[in-house]
Amino acid sequence: MANLGYISQNFWKDKKVLITGHSGFKGSWLTQFILNLDSKVLGVSLEKIDLAHENLSQVVLDIRELRRLTRVITKFQPDIVLHLAAQSFVSEGYRSPIETLAINTIGTANVLESCRGLKSISSILIITTDKVYEESLTFDLQMADNSILSHKVSDPLGANEIYGASKASAEIITSAYRESFFAPLSAKSNSMVGIATARAGNVLGPNDWGINRLVPDFFRSYKNSNSLKLRNPRAVRPWQHVFDLCVGYILLIQNLSEYPIKFSKAWNFGNQSTECDVLTLVTSLNTKLISKGKTNVNIEEFVGYENFRERKILRINSKETEHELAWSPEFNIESMAENLVDGYLLENIHLRIFRTKASRLFMRKYLE
Repeated sequence: MANLGYISQNFWKDKKVLITGHSGFKGSWLTQFILNLDSKVLGVSLEKIDLAHENLSQVVLDIRELRRLTRVITKFQPDIVLHLAAQSFVSEGYRSPIETLAINTIGTANVLESCRGLKSISSILIITTDKVYEESLTFDLQMADNSILSHKVSDPLGANEIYGASKASAEIITSAYRESFFAPLSAKSNSMVGIATARAGNVLGPNDWGINRLVPDFFRSYKNSNSLKLRNPRAVRPWQHVFDLCVGYILLIQNLSEYPIKFSKAWNFGNQSTECDVLTLVTSLNTKLISKGKTNVNIEEFVGYENFRERKILRINSKETEHELAWSPEFNIESMAENLVDGYLLENIHLRIFRTKASRLFMRKYLE
C-alpha cells in the first residue's frame, strides 16, 4: 500500500478501471491521470473521447440501459469503478427535470446494480456534488464578515432545485446499496467492496466548454470579442482545479480498496484558498490575459429575471478529507487563473499534448 498522501504506481499498474462519463470534462482529465499510471481503462459515455492510448477502450452507452450496461461491466470485470456520468448542470435540471432525475438517480442505481456479485471489484467511487446539502443560513460568528459556515459531510442532505435533489438522491441510493448488498457478512470481516461518494465544488480546468458555466463562458467571450454578462457577480463558490481533484480521487480509491470499512462513506473535496466570489475569479482571469499581452474580457452585470434559483453563498469543508487522505490541494487563485488561461488559449491539437504533459508533471510529486 502507498504511503499516506502518495500515489502508488504498483497499486494502479494493470488495474482494470471502469470510468463512466469518461468523455466529460472531469471524466476526460481523470481518464488521463489514471492512464498515466499504466491502468487498463474502459470508458463508458454517450460519446468517445479524442484520446488514442493502447490501454484505453471505449463504449458508447447510456447508463439508463441497465441490461447493456450490465453486460459491458460483466465482460470487462473491473477492479475499480468510477462513476461520473451525469446530467451536471443546475439550469438543465429546470429545463429537463425528469431526464435529470432519471440519469442521476436511476443511472447511479444501474451502475451499482451492474456491479452486484462481481468478484473482481474492490472499490466503487460515486461522484456527486456540493449541491447535495440542505441550504443553511447558519453564520460563523467568529468571522468578521459573518460568513456562512461551510458544509461538513455530516450536514443534512436536501435541495431546492432538481439537479441538487437528483444528486442527493444518488447519495442515498449509494448508501442503501452499500448497506443492502455490499456490506460484510459479519462485523469481524473486512471482505467487502469499498463504496464511497465524493462531493466536490465548482471544478475548473482547461477543455471545459459546458454551456452556462462561468469559465467556459468567459473564454467564449474572449474568443468572440464579446462582453461577459455576470448573473450573480458576488455569488461565492468553492472553486477548485480539476488536477487537485483527480489526485484526491486517486488517493481515495487507494485507501478505499485497502480499508473498505473505514473509507466507505461520503467525502468532501474543496479548496479554501480558491474559494471566492464570481467577480474575483473573472478579474484574476483578466489579469492573467493582460499579463500575456492579450485583450481582457469586458464584464457586465446582467440584471433581469432569473428563471431558476441559485444559492448566493456555497462553501464546503474538506478538512476531514485532507487529514484522512493526507491530501492538500495545491492551487491558489493566481496559479489556477494562469493554468486556465494557458490551457484555454491552446488549439485542440496542442491541448491534447498539454493534457498529457501537464497531468504527468502535476502527478510527479505525488508518486512514491
